[in-house]
Amino acid sequence: MPAGSWYFLLLSLPSVWGLSSFPRHMEVSKVENSVTITCSTDLAGEVTWKHSRDGEEIRIIKGKSLELLNLEEPDAGEYSCWDGERKLNSTYLLLEEEEVDTKEALVCSAQTYSCFFTCSWSLNGYTAARLRYQRDGQDPSPWVYSEAHGEQEASVFTLQLTSSPFTEEDTPMILTGEAVSSTHYMKRTLQFFFRDIVKPDPPQLGLCKKQGNLLSVTVQPAASWAKPLSYFQLDHQIEFIYQNDGTTGLSNSTTVPGDISNIRARSREPFVPSPWSQWSPWKNMRMKRKMSDRKKEMKRLVRTSEKNNILYCRKEKKKGKAE
Repeated sequence: MPAGSWYFLLLSLPSVWGLSSFPRHMEVSKVENSVTITCSTDLAGEVTWKHSRDGEEIRIIKGKSLELLNLEEPDAGEYSCWDGERKLNSTYLLLEEEEVDTKEALVCSAQTYSCFFTCSWSLNGYTAARLRYQRDGQDPSPWVYSEAHGEQEASVFTLQLTSSPFTEEDTPMILTGEAVSSTHYMKRTLQFFFRDIVKPDPPQLGLCKKQGNLLSVTVQPAASWAKPLSYFQLDHQIEFIYQNDGTTGLSNSTTVPGDISNIRARSREPFVPSPWSQWSPWKNMRMKRKMSDRKKEMKRLVRTSEKNNILYCRKEKKKGKAE
């Protein structure tokens, strides 16, 4: 801070661990830069400035504008202007963190072609965050807020599309994310086409029919996938485990070898480079055959029991007539 007729008074305040929401008035600057904060008021004459951060309050007396030079981390925090005991206005100063690669930290996906998509953002210590997106020629979408506390791994945001998800996309969506802590501000951007983030839910495995030495497997898209299925097609991939040696194999069709013990499947949109869905749960083929054999045995026992019962009743009936 520049030299001048300022004096400082340290006061005890509750400890601040991080912002739980975005300040109404916020000033962002890089480390070692300079910034001027102005008190928006009609009051004539000087005002009293207070700087609050990390449990301490520093009182500074100066005019309506406060110039801060060669910013460092201790300079971050809330700067408020006062008329005696009356608070006039305040601005929160945050130091900007340099933007880095966001491919791992900020990821978006959609279960199907619908009016919503979700984004997951690893905040790494930031305590409040928000997202919005924009396309060329369109107004930005409303901010979607999320709050994280402590060392939460990631925050999840649900954003609503302002246009139809079935519209042909000429330009990518530009996603903007902002996050704040008690001292820093972070901004991230991500560009993508909506069609490229469509990631279906795991498919459902249905009946398996034997065709010689092979099995024909029925694979159905998840209930959340768009309809009609004849238009919103999916490619399926099946992974299986051989009975004899436990090795695995992959099939890009619905036909798999007959000598397998387990199968599972995943899906993806066939016409764009969209990601594969998560794998469906393993389906035990051995258990399926054992249950089938057990059902056959149960049916045989029931038929035998019913037959014996009918014969017994007939015998009783004939005996009654003879009497």
